[in-house]
Parts: sequence; structure tokens; C-alpha cells
Amino acid sequence: MKYSFPKFTINLCAASFVIGLTTFLTSPVAFADPESETEVDSRSVHLFNMPTEQTVGAYQLLIRGDGSLVKEPGVLSFAGLIAVGIGELGQLEYRHTGAISLGNRSAPLPTAGMQLLVPIPERWKVPQIGVAFRLGVLHEDAIDEVEIAERVSDLYFVSSFRLPGAMSPVQLHGGVRVSSAEAIVKSQGMDDDPLKTRETLLLPSIGWSAQMNPDARIIGEAEWVPRFVAGGENQPVRIETGILGRLGVDWRMNSYFALNASIGYTLESPSTLARDGINLMNWDIRLGGEFFLPWRKPLCRNLSFICPKGE
Repeated sequence: MKYSFPKFTINLCAASFVIGLTTFLTSPVAFADPESETEVDSRSVHLFNMPTEQTVGAYQLLIRGDGSLVKEPGVLSFAGLIAVGIGELGQLEYRHTGAISLGNRSAPLPTAGMQLLVPIPERWKVPQIGVAFRLGVLHEDAIDEVEIAERVSDLYFVSSFRLPGAMSPVQLHGGVRVSSAEAIVKSQGMDDDPLKTRETLLLPSIGWSAQMNPDARIIGEAEWVPRFVAGGENQPVRIETGILGRLGVDWRMNSYFALNASIGYTLESPSTLARDGINLMNWDIRLGGEFFLPWRKPLCRNLSFICPKGE
């Protein structure tokens, strides 16, 4: 079975490539001396699922993953992020974006794209803003002899604000996500055309982090995400909204490694909260870690022919 990418996400991908290439070529550190590489606090790049406006930095590689054996006994649920810095203002990334799949499962869906930090002068005294373009990749599954393919593509805006004075260890995060969510359903052994559903959603996200000491912080986040709901027999999937929340801690072990632990929850559509109160659909406990590596020095050391002379 073959599916085509949504047209507007292809345009986003092309735009992100052009903007990213321009950012890389015009960044003041794009061709900096590898000896000038500095450590970047990778914990500022994301909370758990929610990104911040920061990027990993020039010549940096971030690999992150977490998993849970609690949500479904004996079944490992995994989510991850791979990000490569292209100058100080951009990064290429492959990440799992938040969504609620059929059966009320928190199902991170794969995406590939780019995140950019908008270069706002410090003298303007306004929070920095990050913009991310993510092209969704089909995630296929089968439930009760029904083949299901889900995909979410995003245009994401996010910003942060650090509280002043004695509350300066606390940082607030907010964002909005324009998501194109798509579901394709086909019964096994049937020759009928697949049932397709596509919706465009405007989804907010909020978060906070509190630095407890130089190596540990507490993190909380809540994201409004696409929620795929089964229709009736021979009916297409409905696409609504739900809430994914997470609260936990992370520890910086050294300059290259960090560990994190969190408890997450899944809530029904926000429109039902006022009427029915909080309805907890699912929860899990996740453990994860990340590896952070400057890559320019090893690259120039082993493949010197691609680096300018003297590096």
C-alpha cells in the first residue's frame, strides 16, 4: 500500500531546507575553528516531549531516548530524538511527536524536519522564539484485523521566559502547534478503497522547569495533541484533541550524559473537562537518557579533506 505525503508538508520541508541552508551559511560560527567548540547545556533544548526555543548549537549531536514497560506489561514503548546542529541558529532533527492513537495509547509518531532559533536582538528585551518544521512519517499498525496508518506533520512555535529575582531558577515555556493529522484505515482482505481522514488542528502547549542544583532540575509539561478516535463500522477515524502531561526530573551526569525519569498521563478532549471533570485515560512511568557529542573535531581529525587547511 502506498500513501502520498500531504502537499503542504512537502512545501514546509522545502522551505525548512532553504531556510536552514541560509542559516548555516550566514551563521557567524558556521565555519568557526573546531578548537573553539564549547559545551552546550543540552537540557535547555527540550523538556520531555515539548521542545524549547533553543537548538543544540554548532557542530553538536544530541541523541535522546526513553522507554516504558509499565503502560503495557511486557511491551516496550519507546520515543526518541536525534538532532544535529547546523550553526548556532538551526538543527536538523528526527523526533517522535506526541499523539494519542486508537485505543487511547500515547503513540509517539515519527517526524523529520528542522528547528530554527529566530535571531532577535537582546536589546529588544523580548523572549527568544523557536520555529520548527516537522514532516510526518507514516506509522502503521493493525488492530482487530484492521490496518491503520497515522501521521502528524507540524509547524511549531515556542518561547521561554525566566522568572526574575529569587525565582530565577524557574523557567516558563509556552508554544503553539499547527498540526496536520491524517489517518488511513483499511480492513484486511478487503478490496475497498481505504478510509481517509485529515484535520488541521491548532494546539497549545505549556511547561516549566526548575533548576534545583547545577546538575538536576524538575520538569513539568502539558501538550494538547491530536487524538485518533475509532469511528463506527466502515466509518473513517475521527481526529479530535487530547492532553499529554508529564512530570519528572533529569540529572546531568557529566558533559556528555544525562538521565531522566518521569510519570505521564493522558486525558480526554479538553472540551469534556468542564462537563465530566478529569478523565484519566492512561498513564505510564518512563526512564530515559541522552548522549551529547561535539562532532566537528572527530570529523576533521578523520576526514581532514572536507575541512579547510589548518583545522
